[in-house]
Amino acid sequence: MTGRNNLFQNQPDDALLWIYTSDRTIGGADQDRFLESIRNFIVSWTSHERPVTAEVEILLDRFLVVSAHIPDGDVSGCGIDKLVHAVTNLSSDFGFGWLDGLQIVFKSDDGQILSIGRSAFRTLVAETIVTSETMVYDTSLHTLGELRKIGLERRAGKSWHASTFNLGAPVNA
Repeated sequence: MTGRNNLFQNQPDDALLWIYTSDRTIGGADQDRFLESIRNFIVSWTSHERPVTAEVEILLDRFLVVSAHIPDGDVSGCGIDKLVHAVTNLSSDFGFGWLDGLQIVFKSDDGQILSIGRSAFRTLVAETIVTSETMVYDTSLHTLGELRKIGLERRAGKSWHASTFNLGAPVNA
């Protein structure tokens, strides 16, 4: 995985960020071809006729991360719609989809990246299968600066999951 501080070095910290979680692993040649296709979109991506400066990467073979910036402006709703349309259509062409934003994505004890609904996650917390030490993936980050500062993966006790699911602070902070 690319180090979070090395990610998108040509983008400023206030660049907008979209994180999509794939419903399956995207690796090898599929990943290369998918990235080539999405990069072909971003080189011509515009928002109200203004070019969007964007970069894209797949992290951990599961997370599509898109960083976008317009100097002296914001990516409009129409520009965002173009991105969503491109990402959705291309993933369909490659035979995978994206999880909805309400899924909780975490690392199991055996290192697998898993995703489940909030109620199922709450049950795992109650059964102490998931604890403040469990590694979670925060796909709710909005800016590249947030990703650089706190990272995509962190202990549940150090993320929004702690207050939402009544997890204490991690022992190994």
